[in-house]
Amino acid sequence: MGGHMLGMGVAFVLVAPFLTFAIGRIRRALTDAAMRLRDAEKAHARDARLASLATLATGAAHELSTPLGTIAVATAELEQRLGDATTPIAADVALIRSQVDRCRFILGQMAADAGVGLWEGAHPSTPGDLLGLALERIDGAADLELLGPAELNDHPILVPERAVARALRGLLRNACQASGGGAGIRVHAERRGDVLRLAIEDNGPGMAAAVQARVGEPFFTTREAGRGMGLGVFYARTVTDQLGGRLRIDSTPGRGTTVHAHLPLFREASP
Repeated sequence: MGGHMLGMGVAFVLVAPFLTFAIGRIRRALTDAAMRLRDAEKAHARDARLASLATLATGAAHELSTPLGTIAVATAELEQRLGDATTPIAADVALIRSQVDRCRFILGQMAADAGVGLWEGAHPSTPGDLLGLALERIDGAADLELLGPAELNDHPILVPERAVARALRGLLRNACQASGGGAGIRVHAERRGDVLRLAIEDNGPGMAAAVQARVGEPFFTTREAGRGMGLGVFYARTVTDQLGGRLRIDSTPGRGTTVHAHLPLFREASP
């Protein structure tokens, strides 16, 4: 009996490390599976919100087309009645007409992109072209400081240019609005392998931790009414995630905000 008990003890000592190792691997596998499940649930919820916004954009484009058309016709009649295009009133009417045209163009793009896959319609471009396109229609863009090697304009790539440029435009516009203009904003850009790394630094007031935790939620904004809908960061994060990249925001109250975007979006274009 003594020998039997001794054998059991020896067997337990020999088997225990293997059991501990096996149980540890099982626990790690379960933890990894739970994390993947949470990530999948977050991605599903984000895609559902994006699909809802696409439906909303399509409806908005349809509903707003009629009043925008009416404003455009009325503006054209006002321009004809004023005659002299050099008066301040004529300049205001021309501004209204240009903004109406811009609204109609944006709504048309939103409706056209609704339900379209990210890579559909991709065509050759360069990282420099993406940044140039993103800076279009941003007040104060001329004062932005772009930092990056000249090689950014080499080697065209196949990329969903419009979606990526729109995502970057939202981040750049946020930086300009936070800083009160483009002065003091620096955009660092570099290409590392198949990844475009961007860092957008502004000199705005920064964000408190509670605000930073909510940045990226749809329709969350700290601006006054009429200055934004709170969709810029949400859209940029969604596009970045769909491309397999990541978006990180670092902000300190009183010291500005830096948005880091890593976009592994490159597919080499055919020569």
